[in-house]
Amino acid sequence: MKSASYWFIAIMVLIQWSHIDGIMFSVSMYGAFPNDNIDDTFAVQSAINNAIANGPNNIVVFQSGTYNFTSPISIYNAVNLTVMGQGMQQTLLVGNSPVAMLKPLNCRGVTITSLTIDFDPLPFTAGYVVNVSTSYLDVQVVPPHRADIDRQVRAILRYNPVMMRPASGSNTYEIYQTPPSNVYTSLVSNGILRIPLTSPTKFVIGDPVIARYYSVKNAIDAQDITDLNIQSITIYTAWAVGIMALRIKGTNIIDYHVIPRTGRWMSTSVDCMHIGDSRDYINIVNSKCEAQGDDGLNVHAFYFTVTEIINSTALVIKEFNFPDVLNVGVGTRLEFSRSQQQFTVYTTAIVAFSYINGPNTRVFVFTSPINVSVGDWASVADAPALTIRNFTVANNRARGVLVKTRNVHITHSLFNGTSGPAVLFEPSLYWHESVAAHNVTLGQNIYINCNEGIAKEKGVISFAPNPRQSIPIFTDIVIESSTFLFGSYSEGLIQGNNADADRNFFLSDLHTLYTNCKHVLNYTAEHNEFRDYNLPSIGPLMICGVVRAEKRTVYRQVAHHAQFPVEEDQHILRQAGYLPLFACISPDEDSNTESWIRNEMNKDYIYDYHEIFLRMLNSVDMPKSHWLLKSPFHILYLDKIVRQYPNALLIMIHRRLDEVLPSSDEFETAMRNWLLENPQGKQGRHMYSSDEFGLSREDIQTRYADYINLFLSSTSSNNQPSSVN
Repeated sequence: MKSASYWFIAIMVLIQWSHIDGIMFSVSMYGAFPNDNIDDTFAVQSAINNAIANGPNNIVVFQSGTYNFTSPISIYNAVNLTVMGQGMQQTLLVGNSPVAMLKPLNCRGVTITSLTIDFDPLPFTAGYVVNVSTSYLDVQVVPPHRADIDRQVRAILRYNPVMMRPASGSNTYEIYQTPPSNVYTSLVSNGILRIPLTSPTKFVIGDPVIARYYSVKNAIDAQDITDLNIQSITIYTAWAVGIMALRIKGTNIIDYHVIPRTGRWMSTSVDCMHIGDSRDYINIVNSKCEAQGDDGLNVHAFYFTVTEIINSTALVIKEFNFPDVLNVGVGTRLEFSRSQQQFTVYTTAIVAFSYINGPNTRVFVFTSPINVSVGDWASVADAPALTIRNFTVANNRARGVLVKTRNVHITHSLFNGTSGPAVLFEPSLYWHESVAAHNVTLGQNIYINCNEGIAKEKGVISFAPNPRQSIPIFTDIVIESSTFLFGSYSEGLIQGNNADADRNFFLSDLHTLYTNCKHVLNYTAEHNEFRDYNLPSIGPLMICGVVRAEKRTVYRQVAHHAQFPVEEDQHILRQAGYLPLFACISPDEDSNTESWIRNEMNKDYIYDYHEIFLRMLNSVDMPKSHWLLKSPFHILYLDKIVRQYPNALLIMIHRRLDEVLPSSDEFETAMRNWLLENPQGKQGRHMYSSDEFGLSREDIQTRYADYINLFLSSTSSNNQPSSVN
């Protein structure tokens, strides 16, 4: 094993990395060999130290196989260093104690690629509650998890082993606790672990649970890096976060996967990725986060406060998270606000230098005088552009993406079974994490069964500052071309706290339609006996026709009594997602939105929902003879109607087109004039004709010859253009 061919390693590296002009440092040259169950920490650290000491552009290489570590590997002051394995399926780094694995610090150019990280023992255990007390839980541990003794349990989460995700709905509960001092997990009997509790819980016998041990160690813990590249990396678990990145200038995360190893109920015990106070850009592409103990991705800056004015260019600033977040770096631009709620920037300043002042304070000296006051709030102004493409978050405990930054673009991504919102925008006064989102695009994403668990908000996509703020703080938000499939407990589509009603009316309408549709489908899922009620053998009777053809008059006459108006079934179509209003408000005649709705959007599922809705009504209030329906949009999809309802009867209402067409134009013109002039007391007769709008009978007959010949041929020769009262 120790005589493995260095030539083979060299050839593989040269093939893959021939574009890098540097020296290869194989860890085996320093005594780290795979699959020997010997601690490789010292040997690997020696290889990395020597690679850094020998200048830029060097490569540290692992062979195929498993390496073991008991302490973190530091990467300090590296310049364009690459740490690589032979592939995610070939090279495995295993931590054998609650530590970080790789810790890059103060580097210019670091690439970590082509390997997998795991830990043994695990940072959690899992199984079924078999005994409950106010001071402990006894859990029958399920393999491959272990009954780890002498651990302190930080959190216990109820799990759904059938769905392989945290529990949802009414069965959702968990605890976070400060572990009891001097009391640790112990073995009650074979495979049964006793977990000490600080206070009573809701857990009962039979509950499937995951117990997370106390630790704050991250698999990859990077700080103060320019150009961090994580590529082709798998992380099975970590004692805290998969990737923790603080103050990174330029981050690329490509082909990165945090997934649970076979049989495990969890991957990382906290976030998949947590990126704080980073700059320039964050690119996340072709990556996946599954079954982590908290968020898929958390991106934010920090709120600080001014505690002392030293002079016109020097301040003392306090942090509320952990001391190192104040080390923002020379050249950083800070922005200041009189209030944290809401954070409104009134001035900025550039850091010349800073130094530690106390346990959680730091002195900042700026390049020019600054006029601020004690109690003012500050945040780093240099927020990164966050670009995410082809990213999957699935079956985790909290949010898919938690965003507290500006310039966010998330596209072509999948959010499946996130316990909280798929995407949450939440500048938080509670966590002192900033800032409010601006310039956001969420497009061509898929959201499935999200927002059903412990971190649930009011929307699958939520704009929810914590706490609520007095005026709107989110601007330039675009949500487009996405698919939402909801679960039984998903709540609404979009939550928009602190949003201007006029800007968000249409989204609110979408939210209402989505919610109503969800209620219908949830009802029918719980009462599927309604399918046993057959629709009447006659009909439904559908009244169709072009606009302005007096369909409503006929509809009410057929319904027998005009005093009792009947709602049109176009509302059912809108709940199912067919929204012709898009076409009505589109900016030009050839808009992509209108073309997609009319020509490309699949209408089959819309009429499937239409029938489900009708059958639901039929089960509670079956008509004596038939259902009567009306919508102006049915005329566009008669083939689908007949396919969905083979017994359908159609009443086609026709009005001469040389009356219908100018009628619509006249209506628009009249409304525009009324809005502009709003004349009072002049609502007399109005008259119109085809000529007033540049329309002639000949033009209409030529353009609509097929329609006229099919429906109006018997009378068209005798009809004459007329003025209409």
